[in-house]
Amino acid sequence: MSCAPLFEDLGKDTRDFLYKDFTDQVKAEAHIPSHSPYLTGNVSLTRKEDGSVSCALAPTFKFSTAKLDLNLSTAAPNAKAAVEVKDTLPGTTVQFEATRDNLKSSLKFQNKFFSLSTSLDWMKTLGVAAVLAHQGFLGGASMEYHLKNRAVVPVTSSTATAAVIPEEPLVHDAVFFAGYTTPTFQSYAHFSKSSRVCGLSYLQRVTNKLTVGFEALKHPNKPAETGEAANPANIIVGVEYSPIPNVSLKTKVATNGTVGCAYIHKLSPTAKFVAAVDDITRGTQKFGFSLVLFDE
Repeated sequence: MSCAPLFEDLGKDTRDFLYKDFTDQVKAEAHIPSHSPYLTGNVSLTRKEDGSVSCALAPTFKFSTAKLDLNLSTAAPNAKAAVEVKDTLPGTTVQFEATRDNLKSSLKFQNKFFSLSTSLDWMKTLGVAAVLAHQGFLGGASMEYHLKNRAVVPVTSSTATAAVIPEEPLVHDAVFFAGYTTPTFQSYAHFSKSSRVCGLSYLQRVTNKLTVGFEALKHPNKPAETGEAANPANIIVGVEYSPIPNVSLKTKVATNGTVGCAYIHKLSPTAKFVAAVDDITRGTQKFGFSLVLFDE
C-alpha cells in the first residue's frame, strides 16, 4: 500500500500538467552515463527568454541508504550541495542542503495514513507540515514560523534613540489543503493565510488518450483607495490529447487572456522532445524546446 503523500506533493501533478511543458526556454538535458552503481546524474544546457545561456552539471553519488547531490551551474549563485539519508528509522528521510549563502535541513516521515515534514532554514524560518490520508481523502496543513521576528535599528547619532521595528507575526504563513484522489482523478482545495489566496484544482485522465485539468485561484481584492480594479479569480483550463502512441498535444487557456500550446513526443523510453509556446497571444511569439535524454 502506498504511503500518504508529503504536503509539498499535494496538487503537484495538476501544477505540472498546467505549467511544466509550457516554456519559452530552449533546453537540452542528458543523463550522465556511468558504469558504476554509485554514480549518476544529469547535464543540461538552457537558453532563457532573455537570450542568456547557462550550463548545469548535477552528479549524484549513491550509497546504501544515502545519496549526495551536487548542482554546479554557470548561472551563479545556483551552485548547491545536498545530502539525503533514507530509512535511518523506517519511513524517515533526512536532508541537508547548502548553497553559497544558506543552509537548510529537513526531516520527513511517511506511512500509510500519515506524513510529517519539518524544514529548518537556518536562523530564518522553521516549517512544519502534516498530511492525513484515508481511502483517498486527504487533509493537510503547513505552518512556517519566524525564528527572528524583531529587529532594532542602530543608533546613528548621540541624541537618537534606538527604534524597534514592530514584531512580525510568529506564524509567518499557514496553508491548508483538502482533497480526494483515485488512480485516475484528483481534486484539491487550498487556502493561504498570509496571501489570502484560495484555490481549487482538478485533474482527471478521462481515457487513455485524453486528460483534462483546471486550476482556479482567487486573490484578495485590492484596496479601493488604490483606484485599481479588484483582482478576480484566475482560471486555467488544460487539455492533453494523444492522437497516436507516444505523441501528445497540449493546450491551456486562462481567463487572463493567455493561451499556451505544447507538442510532446516520447522518442523512446529514455528520450522526450517538447516544443511549446507559453503564450501565443503575445505580439512576438517565442518557441521553447526541450530535449531530455536518458531520463530515468
